[in-house]
Amino acid sequence: MPGAAQPGATASSRSTGPAATPPPVSAGTGRRGAAPPETPIEYKDVRVLAITGRRSSDQQGVLSFSAGNITMLGRGTNAALASMPYDALLRATYVRGRDPKWDPSLAAPPQDLDVGGMFRTAKHWLVLQGREAFVVLRLEDNNWRPVLNAVVERTKVQITLESSGEK
Repeated sequence: MPGAAQPGATASSRSTGPAATPPPVSAGTGRRGAAPPETPIEYKDVRVLAITGRRSSDQQGVLSFSAGNITMLGRGTNAALASMPYDALLRATYVRGRDPKWDPSLAAPPQDLDVGGMFRTAKHWLVLQGREAFVVLRLEDNNWRPVLNAVVERTKVQITLESSGEK
């Protein structure tokens, strides 16, 4: 779904509760080796980029980790803006800078993506990528660390930390 114009086609996150530290993930101990159901985790004050061509707009919502999916719900509407199954996530890239960073070999926004005017400041960016879909999230100072921890704990995908290249 790369480059899709609709929100949710390229984003996946949801948050409705307070930021929480995710519980440790344990190996399955139930019947037939099934893992126990996971406790949902939600983060407020997360923004997802809706991308049309090389232009973007952000939408505020709630980022949720639940039932094997990372889902972004719209603020006040609870409509899913984006969703990505844990097992579809191949790469997660974090940067604190003016622009997000990503792996161009996977589903991704255009290289010349416009994320704001020339006077913008550094932000916390997290890009989640799979073979067919991507999500660009903007996090806040109060939630970026717990969100990154939740991605690693829930998906087992290590996050690539990129340099912003800014001075």
